[in-house]
Amino acid sequence: MRIIEIFRSIQGESSTVGTPCTFVRTAGCNLNCYWCDTRYAMEAGIEMSVLEILGQVRQFNTKLVCITGGEPFLQRDLHELVNALQSAGYQIQIMTNGTVFFGLMNSQVSRVIDIKSPWVLEPDVPKELESLQLSPVGLDLSNLKLLSPSDEIKFVARNLVEFQWFLAWAKSVDLFGKGVAVAVGPAWGVLDPGLLVDWILESGLPIRLNLQIHKIIWGSETRR
Repeated sequence: MRIIEIFRSIQGESSTVGTPCTFVRTAGCNLNCYWCDTRYAMEAGIEMSVLEILGQVRQFNTKLVCITGGEPFLQRDLHELVNALQSAGYQIQIMTNGTVFFGLMNSQVSRVIDIKSPWVLEPDVPKELESLQLSPVGLDLSNLKLLSPSDEIKFVARNLVEFQWFLAWAKSVDLFGKGVAVAVGPAWGVLDPGLLVDWILESGLPIRLNLQIHKIIWGSETRR
């Protein structure tokens, strides 16, 4: 498995925000999002065995392990790593863009799917929503059928149009009826979080605000 870094911090987002967490960052991604804040994960990384990864994770003494990237589901040893971590008693999150089919995965694993808007590869978002029929970039729709209450959906909005698109798409796939937590966060340094809060409240939908508190604590360039 190709690994960029393994480190301990607190989880900066998702439903476990603020929880001590060991991060296993895999190398490589099949997307190139314009606002990606972990572009260094596109590097080659180093090859590590599942046992080597597990050994490093054990040194950090946290119950929560977040496998992130890049895109973890590109790693052919991912399921083997998950099984080893589960056998060792860890709570596991996998941060994914949802473009690669999940396959068989223990329901106790929380998959946090970052939905990508139709403009995620572009520097700007339209000022008006021309079509509600646009699909998320690259999303494997088969993954939506595999969602369980332990999974989560998150989305990053840069302006009102992108937020409105997400609401329209979420309703079209009955996302709020699938029993998963849904969170939306502001693009760091682009969208005022207060505006996003107003839009969430106006929507009347069960959406949680997703702030990246690790950036609030250590700055936007943090790698912890």
